[in-house]
Parts: sequence; structure tokens; C-alpha cells
Amino acid sequence: MSPIKVVFVIPSLDSGGIENYLLRFLQFAKSEVTPIVVVRNYNKGVLYDAYLELCSEVYFAPIGVLNPKKKRQFYKLLCSFEATHVVDFNANFAGWTMLLARLARYKNRITFYRQGKDHFKKSIFKTFYNAFLNQLVYTFSTQILSNSNSALLFFFPNRFKEAKFRVIYNGIDFKKFRQEPDKVAVRNQLNLPLNNFIIGHSGRLDPMKNHELIIKLASACQTVHPEVLFVLVGEGTEKIHALSKNIISLGYKNNVNQYLSAFDAFIFPSFSEGQPNAMIEAMASGLPILASNIPSIKECIPVEQHDLLLDPSDLDAFNNSLKKLISNPTIYKIDSQYVVHHFDGAVNFRNFLNTLH
Repeated sequence: MSPIKVVFVIPSLDSGGIENYLLRFLQFAKSEVTPIVVVRNYNKGVLYDAYLELCSEVYFAPIGVLNPKKKRQFYKLLCSFEATHVVDFNANFAGWTMLLARLARYKNRITFYRQGKDHFKKSIFKTFYNAFLNQLVYTFSTQILSNSNSALLFFFPNRFKEAKFRVIYNGIDFKKFRQEPDKVAVRNQLNLPLNNFIIGHSGRLDPMKNHELIIKLASACQTVHPEVLFVLVGEGTEKIHALSKNIISLGYKNNVNQYLSAFDAFIFPSFSEGQPNAMIEAMASGLPILASNIPSIKECIPVEQHDLLLDPSDLDAFNNSLKKLISNPTIYKIDSQYVVHHFDGAVNFRNFLNTLH
């Protein structure tokens, strides 16, 4: 069977959940998919070179809000590809892509939701426009996917049980995360302190990731737990001028799995997630998890451990749970079999690939 020519539309080439997910999927499906990547801005992000290794064609094409010229250009671009499949990862903002792809006679038009809720400040116009885009997605998509049930419930509360909707969880390559490293050697290699209890976080600098709580928690730890060190990995985190001496902010790293090997625990206090891939990787590494109680995170954790999850606005609750974690980390670990069963990359990437056939 010859490879399927698929147009993938993503918001950026920065290191975010969407961009990293598609990159891993393309690595998995490289013999079965011929990808064309369209980026809805003009910026070459940190993943640009990585995408070029997997895609012969990467285009930069903002579609705009109400700009008819950009939409016409986007339509002509879609027509030029001579493809039959398009997948847009821009949530409701995929609405225009689905309409234009329908006009361009794309047979398979897939919208893939990978966020848990809307990420914009509400106004009358934005609310109306968002509802309009949501209707475009529903009307012109042949399939609507998400990486969590909670996301579909949020965006399509009265429709998500219909046949065109499907949940496909994130996929993890467990070979990268199920090793038993020499922690001292890894910390030496990464220039991290050897004797601290290190709590890590991986995620771009974004208000939804709730770095503010981590900074406050670190500051509160200085006196009571001076041995605790917080290490932040992710694009933009190097901009954090920490008010606490027990924070190291490293910025973007392409070897997050190594850093996970150096950590003693992982914190993930997000306000919103489609599905928390960084946290799942930490779970796969066997790290104790201190996380928020938002629906998409609950969906990743065994029900019997839901009471360990915390309100992302409650600093006191995180502070109290941190004390418990330091004294007894094992209660905050997730069973490895649970992680493998739900997030096996070979299974979940294959499920996504099957939607393209």
C-alpha cells in the first residue's frame, strides 16, 4: 500500500503539546504517511529542523480571523497539494480549514482537539465567533478527534456521543522512559545538584501551566524544606526570574526523558490541558506525581488516586501534599501497568493512523 498524502495543520513550530505529538506520530508513521505540514503563523520555532527531517514540505500560512484574502490564499494552498486528507489540530479554529478543505474537495477532513477548554478572554464578539467556528467544525469535519473525553464534553456537550467523534489518547515510547538510570551519573551529566530532592516540571511558559504556583510553592519551601529544589524545563521558562533560590529554570530541552531520570518527583498544577503528555511521560518514568484535579488529568489517573489531586489555585493544599510526598513518595506513584495499558504509543498512534485509512 502506498503512503497516504496528508496535510497536517498546526498552530506553530514551538515546543508545545500539539507540535510534539505530531512530531512523534510522524516518526511512528513515516513509512505509511507522506506529510505536508502547514503552520498557521510565520515563525520558525525550535522544532522547525526536526519537522524538516520528516516532511519534505513545510508551509507558513496564517488564515486570519475575518481576512478574506488570507482565506483565499489558504484555499489555493490546499488545492495545490492534490491530497485527500487534512488534519487540523487548532480546535475550534480548525473550522475555516474544514470549510475550505470541503470546497477543495478533500474527502477526509479531521479536526483533532488537544486542549481542554477555550484559551481566550471572553467578549461578545469572541463568544459568537467561537460558536460559529465550532459549528463549522461540526458541519464540515468528517471526523472529530480528541485526546480526552473531557475535551469533547466541553466543546460538544450535546453531540460528543455521535459516530464522528472519537477519543485517541496520547502515545508514549516506553523505551525512553522505563529505564533504570544511575541518578548520580545523570545529574552529573546534566549539571544538577547531587544531594537535593529535585521536583521537576516540563511545559512551556504559559498561564495555563500555572508556573506561578510552582514559584510560590518553592518560596514557601525554602525554610521548611531547604533540601527541595524545583527544576523547570520548557520553552520560555528561562525567562522566569525566580524569586526563590531553590528554582532552576532551563528553557527548552530536547532530552526531557534524561531530566525525568534525574528527578525525584514531578509537579503538574495546570489550570487546563487537553491531555497532559508531559505528566504521562513522568508517570511512565515512575516518578511520584503532584498534580491538579482538572478533568483531563483525572482521566489519566486511576480513580482510587483521584483524592491525591489538588485544586490548582490552592497553594496550601499543594504545600501540605508536598510534605506528604517528601516523607512517603510511593503513595503518589502511578501503577506502571496502568500507564502502559492506557498510553502505549504503538497502540494509540496506530489508532490515529487507522483513522486516515
